[in-house]
Amino acid sequence: LDSFNNSHIGVMLRYQDDNHYYKARITGNVLDILNRQDAAHGPTLVSMPFTALTNTPYTIRFQVVGTTLRAKAWQEGTTEPANWMLTTNANTFQSGQAGLRPQLNQGVTLQVSLFQETTPKS
Repeated sequence: LDSFNNSHIGVMLRYQDDNHYYKARITGNVLDILNRQDAAHGPTLVSMPFTALTNTPYTIRFQVVGTTLRAKAWQEGTTEPANWMLTTNANTFQSGQAGLRPQLNQGVTLQVSLFQETTPKS
């Protein structure tokens, strides 16, 4: 993103439709995991301070296994954190798809260089 002001980038897992999903996102000053349900902004399940710089690429890794949700993010060119930065449990959605879900303010530019969905090893 060239500006995080009123914009964010996130990865959705167990996406069912525009009103039902889990999402890990970077908002510019927070990394968090959301649970959106029934067309309402669902609760933030867990969050932590995370300073993201504008015009700087980041990687977000989001994993959902059973009821465990985990996320981590890091700046391009730095080493991936060994440990998950956020971990929580939720059982609202038992299945769904994955995808990207940016929210962009007017005039904000987003460039995605790679999105990859994988199945974790058991």
